[in-house]
Amino acid sequence: MNILIGQNHLYSVGGTETFTYSLIEELKKRKEVKEICVIVPHRNRLGVMSDKIKEDFGIQVNKIPKNYLKSGDKKFDLCIISHNTTMESLLHSNLNYNEDNVYQVCHGTIPDLEQPFIPKGNSNIKYIAISQEIKEYLNSEYNLDSQVIHNGIDCERFKSAKISEIPSSVLSLSQNDNFNILLKEICDEMDLELVSLNKHTNPDLNVEKIMKKSDIIISLGRGAYEGMACSKFVIIADDRGYQTGLADGAINKDNIDDFLKYNCSGRAMKILPTKEFIEEEILKYNIKDCKENREYALKTFNIKLQADKYLKLKPTKIKKLASKKSELKNKIIIFGFAHTGTSILKSIIGHIEEVEEITNEIDVINKSSDKRFIVCKYPICHPKFFTPEYEDYIKIFITRNPLWVFSSIIKKFMTIIDYKNHSFQSYIESLKSFIHYTHNPKKDLHLIRYEDMFENNFEKLKDIFNKIGLKYTDKIFDNTQFINTVNTNIQEIPNTLPIPENHAHHRTYQINQPFVNHNKISKIYLTESQKKLIQEESHIRQIYPDIKNITINIIIN
Repeated sequence: MNILIGQNHLYSVGGTETFTYSLIEELKKRKEVKEICVIVPHRNRLGVMSDKIKEDFGIQVNKIPKNYLKSGDKKFDLCIISHNTTMESLLHSNLNYNEDNVYQVCHGTIPDLEQPFIPKGNSNIKYIAISQEIKEYLNSEYNLDSQVIHNGIDCERFKSAKISEIPSSVLSLSQNDNFNILLKEICDEMDLELVSLNKHTNPDLNVEKIMKKSDIIISLGRGAYEGMACSKFVIIADDRGYQTGLADGAINKDNIDDFLKYNCSGRAMKILPTKEFIEEEILKYNIKDCKENREYALKTFNIKLQADKYLKLKPTKIKKLASKKSELKNKIIIFGFAHTGTSILKSIIGHIEEVEEITNEIDVINKSSDKRFIVCKYPICHPKFFTPEYEDYIKIFITRNPLWVFSSIIKKFMTIIDYKNHSFQSYIESLKSFIHYTHNPKKDLHLIRYEDMFENNFEKLKDIFNKIGLKYTDKIFDNTQFINTVNTNIQEIPNTLPIPENHAHHRTYQINQPFVNHNKISKIYLTESQKKLIQEESHIRQIYPDIKNITINIIIN
């Protein structure tokens, strides 16, 4: 059997990357598997994981022998494809494969990349869901049949004889630096050692070595399964960009089936992972749960069993046809609140060759485009953006620390925080929506804080772009290569910053500056009472828990 495996990217260490690596590793051991090839649709999405696949298995990603072309004498008997971009690339390729044995593996319900690729007309693509939640989603949203094959874990690699009577160490696989800071505070108070591995900042290809030395694992999804395989006490919790701030709590034999339905994502219980909650879950530590976690992993996640299921897939005709349109959504709207970064983000996306940028502010895109995507912005969070009226839009919702939002507004209008739709109450209403959709994710809605756009070489912003399916290079983040404008009548960038009253030129100058975080203490322009108003607002504290410290620092100085 010749097998083709593909996914959108292999430049980092994440859930789908590790899924692909583990599956290749197990399939390479099988006698019936003669050859494995791996594809990624774009060369700039290769990196640490594709290098590891080459080093460990001798498979060079995107190097396909010529005899697998349609003119050749070989054919792929089974195609296991993650992400709709990869499936689209495969269908437009010149590769020879069994069209009745092509599967897209769907790893989630929220990211755009995980939505099923459905070509125009009848298609014989079939779908694998890695959880029951995804299976039900594919059926309800797309009228697609699928089968569940859970994530496979190498239970020999992730195996530990160490089970402590009393816990002394915690491993966090959180992808959020602020959440890791919270965990550090908790662990310090509970006299626990904390190791944090954030895949965006300090990934580790040999995570099992650290996991074996730890007593408690805090993670979502695959990290939780790996912790279970290592006989560890596992707490499902994280604060992630696509859903942020969700937890199920500590895993035990009575709740794991319910948690597994949602891929141990925090969406089963939807608990806010507060300091008090995490502390309570840590105190539930016991050896019995650790041992039972290992037993459950062996029968449910063992990569040997999961690989068997993939090898038993047989060429068949699909049972259902998709009822939704197959075209990718191509309208992108960026919104949020005034002075939160909607203009500069629109310009950055507009730098992408396959995107047409609408210069002026609009809240409805009525024109068609020859390009793959078309983007607009609107500096207000309008309730209609979350209704079926905007179902055919990809939406990016941005917020920003109000210390700098209102400093910028006051500099412009020289007035207190109640100017028309720039009012403090309007900002809070926007923030309420941001909080709501943080805990209740919506398909095709991407949330990001202004401050998070710039961290780790724009990692979170790139994650959104990849989920949408945008094709880009790092050149788009270099404003010196482009002319950005907020008005079609302005064709040149001012040499110096115009006065705020000359709004269009003032904004044009600003959005052509280096794409960096402009939240500087020196740019705070608020009275003591305004600072206090911002500091004490409860909704602001949910999204910016450190704002009190920032404000106090300003007041002292």
